[in-house]
Amino acid sequence: MSHTTPNSKQPMLGKITKRREHGVVTKAPGQANGDLATVFGNAPFLKWDGEANTPTYVGHGAVQGAEQFLLTVRLQVGKTMFYWFADPHDPEIHALFDSWADAGYMSVMLQTSDKLAVLGRDYPTVPREIKALCSSQRNIDVKRFIRCVTEVISSGQLRANATTEIPSISQLENVYGFLLLSRGAQVKLLEEV
Repeated sequence: MSHTTPNSKQPMLGKITKRREHGVVTKAPGQANGDLATVFGNAPFLKWDGEANTPTYVGHGAVQGAEQFLLTVRLQVGKTMFYWFADPHDPEIHALFDSWADAGYMSVMLQTSDKLAVLGRDYPTVPREIKALCSSQRNIDVKRFIRCVTEVISSGQLRANATTEIPSISQLENVYGFLLLSRGAQVKLLEEV
């Protein structure tokens, strides 16, 4: 991947969407209707460079922020890692992870300046640690979540702790973060402003 004007110190806005909304009609494995929910990010400052054999990895996990845990969905493309940060207290995020478990597959889409990449992996069940974070009975505090994600990224914590998931790549060159706000969180944020 080539980079034109990267800013890895601020979160970009990601979203939960359906593959069809981006013209992707192929079915994911285990998905009967091809309408799998996916995490989407737009990175127009990146160019895929037509590298069809670039190794990729899709995963998930959690990061401890200053004020709360943050769920993560990760996409590694060569030496570049993308994180989507999600609020574990958001019911729409719970529904996303549950839908992936129901389909047996998780999905990520990344739009670069020259390509819409659609990637995924098997996802047989919501992992225990993710379920535990999602089941905590805390109210959504969208401002706290945004503050926490921004701090993790702008402080350098994300860059310092990010590691490659691809054995043939020894070190990451670039790390970017997306803020994954559900529709409900966006509405709540607008109501608070």
